[in-house]
Amino acid sequence: MVASDDNDGAPSSRVAALLAWLFAWLGDRRRGALVLVGLVFVLFGSATCHRATLDARHFLAEDLRVRECRLGDLLAKGYWNPDPDDPAQVAGGADLYRPLTLVWMAAWWHLAGAQERADLQPTLLNVANIALHALSVVLRFWWFLLLLGARPRAGAIAFFAALLLAVHPIATETVATQVGAAEGLAAVCSTAALLAWHRWQVAGSRRAPAWFAGWLLLALLAKENAIAIAALAPLGSLLLLRRSWRQSAQVACVAAVPVALWLALRLLVSGAATAVKDPVFAGYGVVATLQSALAAIGWYDVPALLWPFRLLAFVSHQALWPPAGFADWRVLLGLLALLLVVAAFVLALRRDRVAAFGLLFFAVAFLPTSNLVVPIGALAATRFLYLPMTGLALAAAIAVGRLGASARPAARAIAAALAVALPLLFAVATLREVPVWQSQLALQRAMVARLPDAMSLSNLGAALLPDVDAALAAIDPQAPVDDPARRAAAALQFEALRAFEAAAATDRPHVPGTTAVPEDLLELCYQSRMNEALAAVRWQGDIDRGRRCGAAMIEIARQGAAQSAVVHGQTNWPPLESDAECMLSEFALGQVQRAGAGSDQRSALLQEAQQHIARARELAPGGLRPEEQWLNLIALRGDQAALADAFADVWSRVRDRVAHLSAAARIGIAYSRFLERKQPERSLAIALETIVVGKDRFGDAAPFFDYGKRGMRARDPATRQLARRALEVFLERADARDANNVAVARQLLAQTP
Repeated sequence: MVASDDNDGAPSSRVAALLAWLFAWLGDRRRGALVLVGLVFVLFGSATCHRATLDARHFLAEDLRVRECRLGDLLAKGYWNPDPDDPAQVAGGADLYRPLTLVWMAAWWHLAGAQERADLQPTLLNVANIALHALSVVLRFWWFLLLLGARPRAGAIAFFAALLLAVHPIATETVATQVGAAEGLAAVCSTAALLAWHRWQVAGSRRAPAWFAGWLLLALLAKENAIAIAALAPLGSLLLLRRSWRQSAQVACVAAVPVALWLALRLLVSGAATAVKDPVFAGYGVVATLQSALAAIGWYDVPALLWPFRLLAFVSHQALWPPAGFADWRVLLGLLALLLVVAAFVLALRRDRVAAFGLLFFAVAFLPTSNLVVPIGALAATRFLYLPMTGLALAAAIAVGRLGASARPAARAIAAALAVALPLLFAVATLREVPVWQSQLALQRAMVARLPDAMSLSNLGAALLPDVDAALAAIDPQAPVDDPARRAAAALQFEALRAFEAAAATDRPHVPGTTAVPEDLLELCYQSRMNEALAAVRWQGDIDRGRRCGAAMIEIARQGAAQSAVVHGQTNWPPLESDAECMLSEFALGQVQRAGAGSDQRSALLQEAQQHIARARELAPGGLRPEEQWLNLIALRGDQAALADAFADVWSRVRDRVAHLSAAARIGIAYSRFLERKQPERSLAIALETIVVGKDRFGDAAPFFDYGKRGMRARDPATRQLARRALEVFLERADARDANNVAVARQLLAQTP
């Protein structure tokens, strides 16, 4: 890596000689791989104890496909589809298709213990993701060795490039959060495809084309940015290996097969081959989108690569304020960075084609997620740099190697300094970054400290909700007012409510050329106000604050609806306004319950609730939340006959929607409880039908056992059949905590139907 003059006994030369020997020794295929794996586990090992963060909380806690490892649904449904039985959620071409990533998460989560699942602490999945990063680094190290061939210090250069990939904190989001497996799997499969490509082009292996196509397909099924490999392989054949146009075209044709198959699968599952609906760039014109993409490169990507001490888990419009034009310094810096890459590529084509290919790799792999070609669902993200950095690390290592081989002592000294300083700098940044991701709360507090925008503040408040509830539950009712537990709970409440309030109050940028606020930011402010309202009422009984937040939610929804025509918005705002009206009706009905039958305010509150419900029905015809509130209103009026008629009417309209909508399932259970005293058989039948047909609306196994056990004694054969199915679902979901009930359920199912 770094050459030295044996006749020069200066200390700098001795250091250079030592580094040259060390990197050459580590450039061995096996030794280097072992050291890289060990280094990855040393730097990222603390992530084994991390709890689920960001989107992983949804997949591990709520998505039944992942929770129950439903292989068929994991392969046949879209990535974001939370209900594997609801076709409405995979229609319209608004979903991604990453079945390999889902299967990876589900398989490791399926092996987790009961306590780990309860705590959302997927230790095995965390270890597997660290191993995935280590494997991707090793595979890229071996690929670098093949590309560099027999050139002097090839092993040292390859190891240094892989070392940069191993220690750079860009990998933290891939390793330390569970959904980062998408990046790791895509990198592993992409590199395996490139290894097969090299064997095919250099050694002429007959089976290599099939292996290349197979690995590329797997990479695409992990994450769609692997499509860059389909372009890089033929370009590498042409520019790097100097194959003919015809041979390069053959590589392109082979690469087109898995791409076509992947597009067909995505079309079959989501209804669209490429379109992904997202409100991030709603209303942005082509020029404004280009300016935003260049600003993201200049403001976030360049610092993330060169000085990665302020990485963000998400980049919002408030973090990356829409640029005013091409004269914006962020746009100019992004444009300069791109021009430097292009200039370095042109220069390297004449001097070192492997370095040129590394720069080409970086550019092509970066383009799909850069928003320069097509807008995607994010302004920028750290994880987007994980695969592209492969080429950049290779080009940087070659540049350092050329400096180290220079005849000038100053150049060799610079090479030695870079060989030590860069890995050390990145390793320190990684050690600092990994603990940030230990839990959702720790992550959001760190993000607020780095950039207190609406996204980080809202996420912080949401992360505090379960902690506040746990702190309140731990308070001794007999404890004095100044009890430490009470003070701790009050401090958490204050932090959460302040975060929600601050999120909604942050300055809002405008879509370039309009007065409209970016749609995803409006959604975030709406959600923050809703969380603030619900938390204030539940924790403190502050109905006035809840009403103020509800009014703010309605105002935000109306603003969103009014600007939708301008920005071609994709959010359906009327149902959101309806939800706000339902929340306000719920607050009014809650006051009625607390006030009692003799309250002077009872009539006015019931009238207020009725007005909110009427407005909610107008905004969302066919919506079920207004119907729930309507049933609650009639129940509080005390007219049992009217309530019976209302339940029968609503149930007849929602019965066929139980499988898809949680509100329909809640109505079914409420109707069952209403009938329990006067019509116990019918009550039991409705409850069993609700939990069996809408089984994915109930995450807990207990209701299936309770209703199933009771249903086995029913006189109606149809009810008993539903009870058997409920017990079967219970056995599918039961864990160690349900051991006693498992034995009872099996005994009941063993009985003759």
